[in-house]
Amino acid sequence: MSFNAFLHGLADRAKDALHEDSAVRELGHEIDRHAAGNAEGIAGFVGRLGTWAKEHPGAILNFLRHVRPVLRVKNVCIVTSHAGCAHVLSEHNDFAVIYADKMKMITEGDNFFLGMDDDEPAATTARSAMALVFRREDMRDVVAPGIEALCGRALADLKPRFDVVSEYLRLVPARFAIQYFGFSAAVDPVWLLEATQTLFEYLFIDVENDPVLAERAAAAAARMRSVLESEIASGGDPANADSVLARALRLSATGHAAFSPRAIRNNFIGLLIGFAPTTAKSAAMALDLLTRDAEQAAATVRAAQGPFMDFQALVREATRLNPINPGLFRKARRDAVIWSDGEATQVAKDTLVFVGTSAAMRDPRHVPDPLALQPHRPESAYLTYGLGLHACFGRYINDFHIAMLLRTLLAPGDVRRADGPEGDLAFEGPFPRRFILER
Repeated sequence: MSFNAFLHGLADRAKDALHEDSAVRELGHEIDRHAAGNAEGIAGFVGRLGTWAKEHPGAILNFLRHVRPVLRVKNVCIVTSHAGCAHVLSEHNDFAVIYADKMKMITEGDNFFLGMDDDEPAATTARSAMALVFRREDMRDVVAPGIEALCGRALADLKPRFDVVSEYLRLVPARFAIQYFGFSAAVDPVWLLEATQTLFEYLFIDVENDPVLAERAAAAAARMRSVLESEIASGGDPANADSVLARALRLSATGHAAFSPRAIRNNFIGLLIGFAPTTAKSAAMALDLLTRDAEQAAATVRAAQGPFMDFQALVREATRLNPINPGLFRKARRDAVIWSDGEATQVAKDTLVFVGTSAAMRDPRHVPDPLALQPHRPESAYLTYGLGLHACFGRYINDFHIAMLLRTLLAPGDVRRADGPEGDLAFEGPFPRRFILER
């Protein structure tokens, strides 16, 4: 039996053993027997398990949710139940984010408010300040018409056979970021997308601290700082008098401490990192899931031709089932307890906690019929953007943006995946690289 087949077999058996202690123990004994039956023994088994888990994070996290919803191994804890993940993400006084050091490299010494521990007054001040320039009413007056227009223009430029990743899903979010933030034509959308992808990977994905990636990130950060400093000094796009940058500069002129040129630069860097690359990746992965078979593709087109809110709810379901990352990291700030469906797990101070949100959103104890696409689920079903004070700042814009990208593409009803491997979503590292469509 192959190693993959063995693990998949265990996962299938685990589905019927959610809280049966004897069944869980038997699964553990079976792992021991399989490891003992190989020449490399337990050590070899663990090594192969680690490699397999990196290549198939969703599968291993769902397996763990069935058999060990809160798994503690030395100074690491992996949480995969919905209740456990929601608890960790909500208890910011017990579990802190871990991105401060890398964010300080990007900004040359400063932090970004979503990377700050929540007892830092600066975090609350910066978060409130950014809400003054990223206004909720922008969704109706600026965001919706802006994205819709950019989608339409990009779609009109596409040839009958095109790469939807490079020619549409990556370009529109980067172009919208430039337009909404208020940058000048000197800011290249292709560069912006590539730079923010590098910095996103460095901040949120690279837990092994790859030195090659760190070098790329340092170069991307240096240019990002330079470009934003130039935009701030020049005022950005002179034709956009009510852009986010224009609003920030007006507040800066009043002496508002949260809008010094350096503070504007740092907060814009943090927000851009979470804006363009996540939107592009989410849209590509949702499109992939919604068009994998002819029946679902046809249903998706019909939804795209209907009310926008219903289509947006369908796309949100697709991002739940095919999220852009398997989870988030936190670190215990003190000795703490993780509560998961009535069970308590003690974790020591400085324990690294992986919050497996992808598995949590498939937890049948909190998400009924979790593998079904059911639009308009309760808000509690979704952990796509995190939860609590460190939830994605731009999640409302991102949700709308992803749905508008796909609706504009699919509503005409003349787009289909190319035949063969070219019609499959291909990745380069953690980000989509190619996805060929025809019309």
